[in-house]
Amino acid sequence: MLDFILGAAGSGKTCRIYDAISKEEGEAILLVPDQFVFESERRMAQATGEKKSSISVTGFSALSEQILKKYCGRKSYADTTAKTAVMLRTVKELQSSLRFYSGASGKMGFAAVCLSAVNMLKNSGISCDTLSAAAEKEEAGCFKDKLGDIAAIYNLYDKTLGRIYDDRQDNLVLAAKAAEENDCFAGVSIYIDGFDSFTGAQKRFLEPMIRQSDNCTVALCLDQSGSDVFLMCEKTKDFFTKTAGKEHAEIRETVLSDAPRYKNSSIRILRDKLCGESEENGSGDSVTAAFSRSMSSEADYVCSQIKKLVRKEGYRY
Repeated sequence: MLDFILGAAGSGKTCRIYDAISKEEGEAILLVPDQFVFESERRMAQATGEKKSSISVTGFSALSEQILKKYCGRKSYADTTAKTAVMLRTVKELQSSLRFYSGASGKMGFAAVCLSAVNMLKNSGISCDTLSAAAEKEEAGCFKDKLGDIAAIYNLYDKTLGRIYDDRQDNLVLAAKAAEENDCFAGVSIYIDGFDSFTGAQKRFLEPMIRQSDNCTVALCLDQSGSDVFLMCEKTKDFFTKTAGKEHAEIRETVLSDAPRYKNSSIRILRDKLCGESEENGSGDSVTAAFSRSMSSEADYVCSQIKKLVRKEGYRY
């Protein structure tokens, strides 16, 4: 089953997620952005009283590495220096055969641009074979030549690097294949929180999670207003719905409208206005909107207002 928990910022989505996980009897995974794992682990320990070892709080990086270590033989990871050296060698080998980039390939910095492009393609879940196939479909011209050159560089770079090293950029796609072949998420309840969107590689990794898990619960910052603020989350919701629909999964939605996070009513009014609400639900007099030409001048203004409140109106730091 696919279960959506929807609501604007501060509506209690994360609290609902933790309440649901604390009631789980079997194995469960809470997937959050990598930078939030530590804080989420602390909060999960508080919610469960540190009594459940069957709950794993993790991010994409750690979970994909865990799967690869269990099911795939691994080499040491290439660092930036190794990747740059391999790309320089790749460009040098292909320089005479490139069509669109033959002139640029001899210039300083071209290898760095190519490396950045390959990393971006891997992050988007686009393989060199996919890129080559796209180039073949194009009519003769500059765009076809450009795609062909990028695909050739990507292909040779990947093969050369793979003889000696593994690339962390490949982990999600490789782990997705391993998960599909070994049913890694069968019998597991999946909870996903803290995301607005996903990269192509992350979506590739999520597909077996959605299809194999007993239950997948996703919290998204999304309400019924139809505001453009939620456009990215709406697309993310569509991705989960389409992926789950391929397996004929039951889909359920819970929409939260309260705002338990906000103790100040004016902050809630500001949130509602940003989310497209038009009704007046109170006064927003305690919120000040100020325009600044830079982040530093914005910070100066905020600090000056804090000093003013402390010195003249009796506030404390």
